[in-house]
Amino acid sequence: MQPIKRWITSLALLIAGLVLALNWPQLTTAQPQRVEENTRPVVDLLHNDPATPLATISQLSQHGITWTFSQPTEYGQFANGDYWVIGPVTITAISPASSLSGTRTLNGSMFNPSPTNGSTQGYDSAMYGGYGPDFDAALNVARPNDQALSAANPLIAPPGSSLVSAISLPEAGARPQLKTAAILTVLAAPAPIGSFRPPYSGSDKTIRFNTSQLNRALLAHLPPVADTPSLAQVERSFERPWIDHVPNWLGGYHHPADNMPDYGREIATEVGIGALMLHLDFTPQEKETLLVRYVQLGLDLYGVVSNGGEDNWPPNGGHSSGRKWPIVFAGIMLDDDAMQHIGPGDGSGTVMFGEDGQTFYVAQADIDRTHDPDLRGCYLEEYQTSDLDLPEWGIVHSHDPEADNKAWCAVYRQCCTANAWAGFVLAAHIMNAKALWDHAALFDYQDRYMALEAPGDWTRCWDGFTEAMWDTYRGNYDLVWPGLQLQGTPDDQMIRLTWSFSGTLPVTHTWQIAYYSQTVSITIANIISPTRAYTLTGLTNYQWYTVTLNALLDNAPFLTDTLKLMPTDRLVYLPLIRK
Repeated sequence: MQPIKRWITSLALLIAGLVLALNWPQLTTAQPQRVEENTRPVVDLLHNDPATPLATISQLSQHGITWTFSQPTEYGQFANGDYWVIGPVTITAISPASSLSGTRTLNGSMFNPSPTNGSTQGYDSAMYGGYGPDFDAALNVARPNDQALSAANPLIAPPGSSLVSAISLPEAGARPQLKTAAILTVLAAPAPIGSFRPPYSGSDKTIRFNTSQLNRALLAHLPPVADTPSLAQVERSFERPWIDHVPNWLGGYHHPADNMPDYGREIATEVGIGALMLHLDFTPQEKETLLVRYVQLGLDLYGVVSNGGEDNWPPNGGHSSGRKWPIVFAGIMLDDDAMQHIGPGDGSGTVMFGEDGQTFYVAQADIDRTHDPDLRGCYLEEYQTSDLDLPEWGIVHSHDPEADNKAWCAVYRQCCTANAWAGFVLAAHIMNAKALWDHAALFDYQDRYMALEAPGDWTRCWDGFTEAMWDTYRGNYDLVWPGLQLQGTPDDQMIRLTWSFSGTLPVTHTWQIAYYSQTVSITIANIISPTRAYTLTGLTNYQWYTVTLNALLDNAPFLTDTLKLMPTDRLVYLPLIRK
């Protein structure tokens, strides 16, 4: 009877398992539900289970700023650590408080700050020093009715709002004027775990992106170079929000000192360092914090653009560099077409970016134009016919090409622009994103700039790690301007050569071909400049030949490329060409 009992027991367990299996989808799959009016929308069950009450809290603190609520409020955190709460929420205190010091208002907060307000802001009435004041007390929501925030005079934060709260620096008129800032986002429904924070600019707080969408396979794994900083150091650069909604150079006053650099050269440098660190040989887990913070920066910058900030970063000395790559990078990693294709920033597209507006290829109009540049510390040098198609830089070229100056000492050329661009330009090369960037002149000018500036000099690169990365890896990606590329096809006792290059060569240049094997060494010189093909004849089949092509100017080589080929009289599947 014992075997029969075991059989009955097994059958009972099998039936119970089938019953459980039939009911299992209710436990693991979010079923379509009708959302009743005045109820919370259904949230993705993979992230937040509606059956589990959200945590509540009466006070939240971040980056030295504390928000106090009138009653316990449901809250959570975005992927980068910033807080969200379910609104509407009543805020009775923000610490440190926005207060008056004489006639000055400090420590202000703004809802959904927008570039459409221009330089007008509600953070600090001493902002901009002698260039202000551009302060509107009504924009400082930390003092409702222009009175101290309290339980009797609270701030009601509705859903669909980002509260950007700031702490001022003591010195009035300082640049920057703010010490730090933090963002509290008020939502109508909980954000799924892993959500990126919606941009602080504008009133659209739709949760569109999640860390689960990141295509981490697109990141390279390059060996580190000299002067590589620690991941923790670079993570800290992107830990706090970069507040960047005030247009042009006045924006430097409202860049919080503890959150971000105030000047475009340093902004571009930090953007480049962060971009390159993500392509070093760290594990995906080690890269994750930096990756999330960096993508969040891109989303915030795109939010500024999308809310009226198309002209926030025009070409203007060293102020406006570095904002484009985080946007393009976020688009690549999240597969978002709008961010990937934000377009050329040189005035031919819809958004201005400093590095695009300052770089161009010399056109006939530039050669014909009479220029009137700022000659501080320099002299005027006009463009010549031989400069046609040269990748070049102009301080405000897209807006005022008359201010261009060919002279290498042109003001702001060496101090504050391309010496900070190498990091994100190289990162774009690594990710094969030059076409997405859609402004080739920047890439070719950066090659030219790095070739002309002395290695190790701060005018070549503002950061040693970035310079080491450029010198180590730039040659691995795409042609380096002017980019000579030699190609060959082996044939019976001959090698057919063709070559191409990117950029413009002097009209007086000539070509020289040198080739040798174990038994012969021959040089063919004075090949005229328009030539792009040549056939070597009388060669020995099945013997390796090393062929070098040089571009010469006044008999001195300035471009070169080399390959090895083996002539053959047979159609064979052998490696007959070596680079």
